[in-house]
Amino acid sequence: MQFDGRLQLFGQACWITSQRSVELPDNLPGYLIAYLACRGDWVERETLVALFWPDRMESEALHNLRANLHRARKLLGDWSADQALESQPRRVRIAVPTDIAKFRAAIGRGAWASAALLHPRTLLRPWSFRGFALVEEWAGVERAALDAAWRSAALRAAEQHELAGQPVHAAQLLLRLLESLDAPTEDAVQMLLRVAADAGQRDAALAQHERLRQWLRDDLDVEPTHQTEELARVLRQPDSAAPSVLRNAMAGVPRAVLQPPRLIGRDAERTLLAERSRCVVLVAGEPGVGKSRLLEEALPGACWIACREGLQRVPFAPLIEWIDDQRDALPELGVYRRDLARLVPALLEGEQLPPPDPATAKPRLQQALLHLLETRRVALVFDDVQWVDAATRELIVLLARRATVSLRLAFRSNEIQGELQALLDSLDASGPVDRIDLQALTADDLLQLLTAMSGSPVAAPLFNAWLHRRTGGNPFFVLQTLRALFESGRLDAARGVEGWASALDAITQDYSELQIPSRVTDLIGQRVRAMSADARRVLTVVAVAGDARAVEPIANVAGLSPWATAEAIAELQRNGLLRDHAIAHDLVRQSVYGAVPDSLRSVLHAGVACHFAGRLREEQIAEHWWQAGDTQQALPATVRASASLRHAGLHDEALALTARAMDRVSDSAETARLLVVRARIRLERGELAEAEADAGAALDQAVAPHDRAAAFLVISSLRIHQGRVEDARLAMLEAAGSDADHEGLLIESARVAELQGRASDVVGNLALRLAQLRLRPPGHELVRVLTSLGGAYNDLGEVERGLECLMEAYRLAGHLNARYAQVDVAINLLWGLSALGRNEEAVAIAEEALALGEYDSTPTLRNNLCWSLRELGRVEDAMRLSEVLVAGSDPTLALIALARLTDMRLSTPAPSDEAARLIDAMLARLDSTDIYVAHTSAARTVLRHGSSAQVDRILGYLKPHAIDPWMHRELSAAMVARGIDPLPHIGAEQAS
Repeated sequence: MQFDGRLQLFGQACWITSQRSVELPDNLPGYLIAYLACRGDWVERETLVALFWPDRMESEALHNLRANLHRARKLLGDWSADQALESQPRRVRIAVPTDIAKFRAAIGRGAWASAALLHPRTLLRPWSFRGFALVEEWAGVERAALDAAWRSAALRAAEQHELAGQPVHAAQLLLRLLESLDAPTEDAVQMLLRVAADAGQRDAALAQHERLRQWLRDDLDVEPTHQTEELARVLRQPDSAAPSVLRNAMAGVPRAVLQPPRLIGRDAERTLLAERSRCVVLVAGEPGVGKSRLLEEALPGACWIACREGLQRVPFAPLIEWIDDQRDALPELGVYRRDLARLVPALLEGEQLPPPDPATAKPRLQQALLHLLETRRVALVFDDVQWVDAATRELIVLLARRATVSLRLAFRSNEIQGELQALLDSLDASGPVDRIDLQALTADDLLQLLTAMSGSPVAAPLFNAWLHRRTGGNPFFVLQTLRALFESGRLDAARGVEGWASALDAITQDYSELQIPSRVTDLIGQRVRAMSADARRVLTVVAVAGDARAVEPIANVAGLSPWATAEAIAELQRNGLLRDHAIAHDLVRQSVYGAVPDSLRSVLHAGVACHFAGRLREEQIAEHWWQAGDTQQALPATVRASASLRHAGLHDEALALTARAMDRVSDSAETARLLVVRARIRLERGELAEAEADAGAALDQAVAPHDRAAAFLVISSLRIHQGRVEDARLAMLEAAGSDADHEGLLIESARVAELQGRASDVVGNLALRLAQLRLRPPGHELVRVLTSLGGAYNDLGEVERGLECLMEAYRLAGHLNARYAQVDVAINLLWGLSALGRNEEAVAIAEEALALGEYDSTPTLRNNLCWSLRELGRVEDAMRLSEVLVAGSDPTLALIALARLTDMRLSTPAPSDEAARLIDAMLARLDSTDIYVAHTSAARTVLRHGSSAQVDRILGYLKPHAIDPWMHRELSAAMVARGIDPLPHIGAEQAS
């Protein structure tokens, strides 16, 4: 209801409109109106009867009540407010605007200055309450409570004025406050002494100080504190102000201290989670219900892996973050270190990893992660799995099936759909699964929590009821509400053992005056707005970036200095909005991020993409560019992210990333670029038909020259896989015609030329590229070009020149900590050194390279080492190494090693039946590989030691083909010794 007026109850009670002011009569109808209006809510008729006519018979008292309610309604009617009196059979109320309600509301929202102005005089003065002793007693109690609330508000308002640089307002309030007190309080006197000089109230302040001293001596036999005396001493000095160190000292209202909350009402759940025999336990609940806190309490030593919103498309994102955080505390990783380094490169301290094998890289990575997690022998917690990525989901299911660790998963019960539901179904299928559906706190639970957090046994049932009603018992909302009340000063830590106190305690019916947003996101927003401007800016950046560890990038995005940023982070940590390096709760992050306008959100995403490069994974950088709406930056970032995933052996994830990007572009050239990326991924996965289709589709689009060349390079690689080397050369020519400077063209050209025995065709281009690269800082391309050029020189018979290139490549790869590249280069080095008879040097290089670790090309290095060992007469060593290769998984190397081993064993006289058996075993492996060098190695051994029938069998595998000059010489000599005309192998010209 709307009324043209309000009821004033402070001082003389009266009805005030814009035109007039009418006093309430000092009689029973007036008392009844004042009481009901002061209460502001429904009052039972029994309560009114007991208060006004306690000594009358019930029937008489009820009759009096009805009569006086009638008189009160008539009185209200004179003010056009008769509808304010609402009457029901058992209860009545008067609902009109009052200054008391306004005062309570100001205190409820922490508006201290407004509250201080709304209480100019004592309640209901100068009424006599003749004949109504209980009403008079009620009025006295109410006056005392309202006066105390006003004094608290006045002190807080004065403090705000002081901090805002308004000493005159502060001093006026403090003097009024002190004059209203029978005995002055030291906190108010201290504040007055601080502001008095600037407010022109020096004498008044010193008078209040003297009054304080006198009261403390007479009543308590103590002296004021040293701080109070020092403030008074400074103030007495002419033309002086209190020192800044004292001016800024915290004084006045005692500050609230929140005790850390403890787990309440979760005993059964905690017991279930701690049982090691429970292999998989799921914890479901609404956001903020306390899932994470329950797990922390139940499993204090658990391995904790947190999934974060926004990283659902980053493979193994939570595990990458966990490994990076635990890097210095990880157990010995052994052979798994290099696989894990594909996710966290810092594990190898800068060592470069070779390209992965798409068929084995991800299983090896999964095995490494399983080893790392299972060897810790502690419970494994995955928190917020509603945001888990697909790769981590697979790993969780593997862990559940293996049942080697206690697995605990927490997720939001209101987000069970799609991928999360699929994960839950897979876990159900993997074995026994226990589930906890976490509920909100009951009112009794909440009362226990409040008692524990206040550090006091004193219960606050009325406040507890309000808090439970407002928050629904959700622990996160409870704690955020308490923090908001503390930070705004509406809830204090009272002196003594009284626990918490509010200025509303004595003047409220149900704490309805406490104005708290009904949604937790709004409540968080209220808390954030209470932070400093710098803290708000930093928190917004962290909500976008997801991490608060990198101070300088945050400072750059926020437009602050690193110093100011570090202070803002500390402020946010003190106020519970940041926990270590992350936002304290995902609800806080969602609230902060959701409050950012779209235009600013785009700017922030772009800023994070720029300044966090090198700190976030490439997939995250690409996503920030997409969120910023900058396709020109997002597309190349996506290409880099795809390369990063491929390097980690996560080709499935690279395909998914590319597919999502294709859904985001509409331009044909952009689509074509992504098709080329997808074609390369599929080529590496061995999906040749699909790769060719994508490359062809890219060429059909309006593709840029660089991407057109990349598409032809994919086709060239496809043709090599298909054995169509000439078609590969033609594709290379198309690539060169599109973009002669494409970074992949030169190496691929050298590869095709080597297969066709045309080393002379590429030496010039390789030498030119080498000269260009020498003008830049040395990098991995220089290693590749030096290696290709060295190999080309070797093919041309210019072995000395080749060795110069290869030695430089070997040293540079070591400088770049690219050990796998050192092994690759060492393979070619051994060939060249052996060809020059420098086998001791070759063996030394090989042993050094073998000590670098086990890589995909290490078996080939061992193969080449065998030749040098044999040339040095270390036949036993060569034979042992050959036996290792024969037992290896590479069929080509196994055949070459078997041919060499057979040759060494038969180089000394052996029974003919043993020779036949050894050669037959070698011939049986011919079909295990199509690589021609393996066939020529076997052929040379058969021609030297085999029977005529065995020679006839091997000749069918020989054909005109490019082979090394030394192999050409040895094979031709063996054929001549058998009376067989040598084949016109490519390479005969180089041999001459």
